[in-house]
Amino acid sequence: MNPLIYKSRLMILANFIGAIPLSKLVSWADEIILAMDTPPNFIIDLALGAIPIEPQELDIVRNEMTESESVEITRMISEKLEKDEIDLSELGGICYKLALISKGHICDLLHWISDEIYLCSEGVKSLPESLPLIKSTINEIVATRT
Repeated sequence: MNPLIYKSRLMILANFIGAIPLSKLVSWADEIILAMDTPPNFIIDLALGAIPIEPQELDIVRNEMTESESVEITRMISEKLEKDEIDLSELGGICYKLALISKGHICDLLHWISDEIYLCSEGVKSLPESLPLIKSTINEIVATRT
């Protein structure tokens, strides 16, 4: 797959699950446009805030998420967590949404993270005790070889 299409798809998926806001997706596309003499139409669409379905690889409804995409989006989430750009309740929701479109072991790990965060928010579990396990599980996903 074309690297620009792949990165665009990752950004679209990250926006779809709430890991990045539309404004960040638009500004990313704006940067791509400024760096190219003739940007592709799908990048122009993204810069205008429209989510393209052409080329076909960008259509997140017709094309299931791959394991490598799940890993890359989890890496984005991990970076936001390390920079304190995301709170735990937001992280739980994002992991849950990502789990719904992921498959296999990564899906199970993402569900576990969202469940663990929920149990902490309800006072059933201790956040200081669970946080290292949550981060370790995120790191396990990021380290997955695809």
